[in-house]
Amino acid sequence: MIVEHLMLKRQPGLALEPRPELQLDPVAGIEGAQRAAPLRHVLLVEHESLRRLGLRPGDLRENVVLGGDGLYGLPSGTMLRVGTAELRLTFHCEPCARVTALASAKALLHQRGYLASVVTAGTIRIGDEARVMNSRQAQVPYAPRDRIAWYLQDRDAPIDAAELLWEVGLPRAYARALPALLRRIGGSATAKVRFRTR
Repeated sequence: MIVEHLMLKRQPGLALEPRPELQLDPVAGIEGAQRAAPLRHVLLVEHESLRRLGLRPGDLRENVVLGGDGLYGLPSGTMLRVGTAELRLTFHCEPCARVTALASAKALLHQRGYLASVVTAGTIRIGDEARVMNSRQAQVPYAPRDRIAWYLQDRDAPIDAAELLWEVGLPRAYARALPALLRRIGGSATAKVRFRTR
């Protein structure tokens, strides 16, 4: 897979800026870009998906467009070396209102792109190869309830509800549903999450 296009998203709602290269950092994600949750640092899309959906680079709010195929079939936790950066694939990006105006949610399901965390800082340039590495990290569940359970399972200290949603890459809109999700997870999940009272 070869990097064909690179995009920088500075703020929500603004057009993405085409770039010849992106600087990646394990804390900041993409340097100079809108702050992204740790599991959502970078969005990679196959060029073939854009072609099939009749879209242009940047329409799906992606950061990296890759030529070639096979990206979406890789398991979560797969490590990619792209340029001098190392990325951990986390989960497929969910279709949201920002892109369902361009294509149906059904057509976009598992075609919107693959999210990734930056593991090792580096530079990605157009023309760089994205190579699957031999090492692999833990899989990140796709379903919100499973992702929350996965995050909380080894955690002892309580976490604020808003911070939990950020860490697992869910929008704040899930705040209302979070108590019910925690009850369905069961065990000590509810006790591990703090809700702010007004």
